[in-house]
Amino acid sequence: EYQLINHGMSLADFQYIYWWEWAHRALGRMVGLIFLVPFIIFLMRRRLSRHELPPLLILFAMGAAQGILGWYMVQSGLVDNVDVSHYRLASHLGLALGIFVFSLWLGLCYWYGRPRNRGSHHRQAAFILVLVWGQSLLGALVAGLDAGTIYNDFPLMDGAWFPEGLFSPIKGGVLGDPLSVQFLHRITAYALLGLALWHIFSTRGNGRGNGRGNGKALLTAIFGQMLLGIATLLYTAPLLLAVAHQIGAVVVLALATAHLYNLRYMVK
Repeated sequence: EYQLINHGMSLADFQYIYWWEWAHRALGRMVGLIFLVPFIIFLMRRRLSRHELPPLLILFAMGAAQGILGWYMVQSGLVDNVDVSHYRLASHLGLALGIFVFSLWLGLCYWYGRPRNRGSHHRQAAFILVLVWGQSLLGALVAGLDAGTIYNDFPLMDGAWFPEGLFSPIKGGVLGDPLSVQFLHRITAYALLGLALWHIFSTRGNGRGNGRGNGKALLTAIFGQMLLGIATLLYTAPLLLAVAHQIGAVVVLALATAHLYNLRYMVK
């Protein structure tokens, strides 16, 4: 990459990108140790029941897989292309978000328990959660393809609802085309907002306590995230806005997870 793109980079410039990469790897290893050391201690002292052990083993396996997937992603930028594969980037983020959701779900189970009464409409909430996760993957593809730096108008794309060249067959398929990926990211945002609105209105008077509050918070977060995405697009994806948009996705995912839990177990 130095020879092809960054020839003449100063030591200070290299240190800037190096420390970001080093911190990311160090943080990943630290998280693994923070989980593994107490887990081994609790296991040796037999503090974990037979019901608690399987999900914790699954969580550890997911963390290990995330480390391997991170190496696999970086490896894609060391062969024929100096950029990492956007597919592997999206997979790495997708698994990270999966670990986050699973960890949050376990935390809610430990905090509230699992009441026997089951609420209704939790399947709608589950679909919203999956759609939020899928939308986050599309966001990773947008980032990996630098698709946020093109078609920086809204609500149209290059003056049209369906711009010329959309879904044109190219090498790499639709998900390898920046135009098509950005279009899908936009359309999914509309669908997600519409689904959340329908879900909140259809569950009025059915949920209670935290369920109602989380539903409204989720809808507000989705709308705010959509506005943040529009701003990121209009300003050609500056770093601070792009990072805020990614953090917003995690917030929406957390609220969607909590909302699903509350509807499923009718937490007061």
